[in-house]
Amino acid sequence: MAFLELSNVAKRFGRQEIIPPLDLAIEEGEFVVLVGPSGCGKSTIMRLIAGLELPDAGDIRIDGRTVTHVLPRDRDIAMVFQNYALYPDKTVYENMAFGLKMRKTPKPEIERRVAVAAAVLGLGDYMDRRPAQLSGGQRQRVAVGRAMVREPKVFLFDEPLSNLDAHLRVHMRTELVKLHRQLRATMVYVTHDQVEAMTMGDRIVVLDRGRIRQAGAPLELFRRPANTFVAGFIGAPAMNMLAGRLAEDGSRLQAGAAALPVPPAARAALAGHAGREVLFGIRPQYVTLAQGGGGAEGSVRVRIEALERLGTETVVVGVADGRPFQAVVPTADGAGPAIEPGSEIPVFLPMEKGHFFDPGSGGTLVHGDGAGPRALEVAA
Repeated sequence: MAFLELSNVAKRFGRQEIIPPLDLAIEEGEFVVLVGPSGCGKSTIMRLIAGLELPDAGDIRIDGRTVTHVLPRDRDIAMVFQNYALYPDKTVYENMAFGLKMRKTPKPEIERRVAVAAAVLGLGDYMDRRPAQLSGGQRQRVAVGRAMVREPKVFLFDEPLSNLDAHLRVHMRTELVKLHRQLRATMVYVTHDQVEAMTMGDRIVVLDRGRIRQAGAPLELFRRPANTFVAGFIGAPAMNMLAGRLAEDGSRLQAGAAALPVPPAARAALAGHAGREVLFGIRPQYVTLAQGGGGAEGSVRVRIEALERLGTETVVVGVADGRPFQAVVPTADGAGPAIEPGSEIPVFLPMEKGHFFDPGSGGTLVHGDGAGPRALEVAA
């Protein structure tokens, strides 16, 4: 385990600034996920930590030791890539042992480390096979095992599951989380998939154009997003956003044709924005179908564009006041919900569950009760 710290680290490629000066500290034994859209700089940060790229400014430290200009092989870091990068002519055992042999590790120690890694990863029955004889998930486990045997201070995972099918990705997510619990190693994981981030990380770092937009525990980011970027990126389906103007007395939000009541608990915090434009965001999971044909306080009309039936739940995909809008509702018995694409339906927004944002800066003005009616607390 190791403490990893990036201090004022910056990176440019030519005239293009990829990583503005950035600070990030990762605790010993922590599993941190770097997440963001393509081009946000997460893989560049990973390569800077690994030593595959050199920063233009700043310092990288591992356990207090500056490694900014230390060669990758001397940083005591192991990296698992998106492509498995296994030697096709070597067996599983030889692939896992190769790096240790190059470091002239004694043979009994090599055998011990490989045996331990194989047992943890369930590879004991495949040690004499070559990569071509393995499934995608087994190859990825071999790549992880090759990193494990080095017993590094820090593990780096650069989108290691993106080449796997959906079912196998879910399985390997679980395996990597179990591995972290067993090793209690410091791990940094890069992904563009926010579901992977939410289900795997002790802490998530959300990146946008090389900048950290928010860092925190998965549920913290889901319940208390710091800005519209995080609110829209974390959570599936994405948070709905409605634009509107607050009444002068702060009691109502006029969003198109809908007059939405502002919860009393939020009015004091919004007092400085009375009569001004704001954004209101609410998770699709909290939206319900309005009763009695709509028109009730707190309801908006949604024009349905598609229905995604997922079994017990249906995702209603539509448009409200010219903006994309989604709702997750229980699937009706029989043929499905009594709603169809092309129709317009009223939906009810529990305003106390929503968040208010500044449309200019994107910053959060008021957090709602993000826990929701179906929240489940799990002991660590």
